[in-house]
Amino acid sequence: MKNRNTAREQQADRLAEPHQRAAELETCYRSVVESARDIIFTISRDNIVTFLNPAFERITGWPRMQWLDKNYESLIHPDDLSFLMEMYQCVLNGELPPGFESRILSRSGEYVTMELLITPQLHHGEVIGILNIGRNITERRQVLEKTIESAGTGGTAHELNNILTPIILSVQILKEKFKDEESQRLLGILERNANRGADLVKQIRSFARGRADKVYLSSIAITEMQKSEGHFEPPEGRGESILIVDDETPIREITSATLKTSGYRVLTASDGAEASTLYAQNREDIMVVLMDMAMPVMEGPECIRILHKVNPAVKIIAVSGSTDTSELEDIADYVHAFLPKPYTAQRLLHTIHEVINR
Repeated sequence: MKNRNTAREQQADRLAEPHQRAAELETCYRSVVESARDIIFTISRDNIVTFLNPAFERITGWPRMQWLDKNYESLIHPDDLSFLMEMYQCVLNGELPPGFESRILSRSGEYVTMELLITPQLHHGEVIGILNIGRNITERRQVLEKTIESAGTGGTAHELNNILTPIILSVQILKEKFKDEESQRLLGILERNANRGADLVKQIRSFARGRADKVYLSSIAITEMQKSEGHFEPPEGRGESILIVDDETPIREITSATLKTSGYRVLTASDGAEASTLYAQNREDIMVVLMDMAMPVMEGPECIRILHKVNPAVKIIAVSGSTDTSELEDIADYVHAFLPKPYTAQRLLHTIHEVINR
């Protein structure tokens, strides 16, 4: 009898062990979450805040109870909200986006810059919400902004835009080529992050300039070109010849491929000197010149002046990834449009179409 009781007790202990371990893990997890320096919070599928750890109070100044069971959207900076919602939807669709920045409203009325990492919140294998881990990088961002503002980053921004331009254009070409669901999903992630990088460069450009990021050209303002894009596909070319002038080989090749796919003929040059020769030989055929501003041998502005002497009616689109657009002021009368790097295929095609038809 005693042996049977002992066996039952041992069996009961074995059955209790998993529950005990689960309870211990839950206690450990709660302790980590409660003492974490980062904000940890969960959002339900219908955008309701379901959990906030104490770090939320320390960093934002808000009492946790004030935001529990409330919609999170009014906490987010208006400029960041659409991107954040897009990232949340990615998680709900089974994707795991990389970390990104977002600004959260503090009780003082100022915004705290957070570096967010988001993952699905699961219950019995079902996604019931989103787990957010946010690190306060406000001071780091302020230091970065001051460093950028004091040092200036014209060359850095220019190089970054030269890197991003062929990536963005390549993704758009590949999305048209590979239509299967998995390829579209992966390319979508790449495209979103490339565009995020482009947005960051724009912020850097605005910090470095300390002045407005718009240069009005005699024929077309930047803002007018952006409005003209709309949400429709640009008309395809009809065999018109476009001269692409850029010292970056990836940009020349991808821009050329984009234009050829859209019905244009293309000539390319790697610097202003080569472009001057090509244009002189093909001036009757070339409808538009896509001219980068910063190149070796002969830079864009000098080449533009030469082309204008050869043909005062030449149609030129100035292209630049630099933060310093003052160089355009001297050639504004010779330029029909300005195309900032990095540019999308849609913006490229709309700009060319507008210039051809002016």
